[in-house]
Amino acid sequence: MTILPRRSGTLHGPKRWSWNSGLIDRMAHHGHDTKLAKAMLLTMQSTLDRMREHRGMIEHAIAAGRK
Repeated sequence: MTILPRRSGTLHGPKRWSWNSGLIDRMAHHGHDTKLAKAMLLTMQSTLDRMREHRGMIEHAIAAGRK
């Protein structure tokens, strides 16, 4: 059960990550330097992971307050 409403970052983040990953793969295939793009993708994934962790902490605190 989700207590908090879904937000764009956590709901659409995986789709955005996948789409960007595909773009980077195509760039690499065409000979482009993708070093910075890959670093950005890692940052996106890390941010998404932290957002999920934070959301879980909030949901846990809310659930604990209801007991």
